[in-house]
Amino acid sequence: MNASGRRTLPGKVPTAFIKKRWKRRVYSQGRIDRRDYALCVMAELRERLRAEDSLPLVIESDFSTFMARKRAVLSDTMARVCARAAERSLPDVTTSFSICRVSRSRLPPSKGHRPRL
Repeated sequence: MNASGRRTLPGKVPTAFIKKRWKRRVYSQGRIDRRDYALCVMAELRERLRAEDSLPLVIESDFSTFMARKRAVLSDTMARVCARAAERSLPDVTTSFSICRVSRSRLPPSKGHRPRL
């Protein structure tokens, strides 16, 4: 059961980490089985910790430090966006009279791709 009291998983949960050996158990009748998904998450986390891989997870114990880092990332990203907007080098973005219009992307983002600004 999750924090909202539901016994089912939310509509979209991360699945990219699920290895072939788990897929048959996790995907049951076209849906994700909550219990098997939880076991898979724990098993994969254990494997990564045992392999001493660097996990893409940073947990801040101090909220103000967490917020300061998030603000710095946001500020840096916004500065890059503003600079590119001023150069008119943002694809599918037009600005006029303080109005910014962003056209829908014609291509879906590739799996695991984050656009760089």
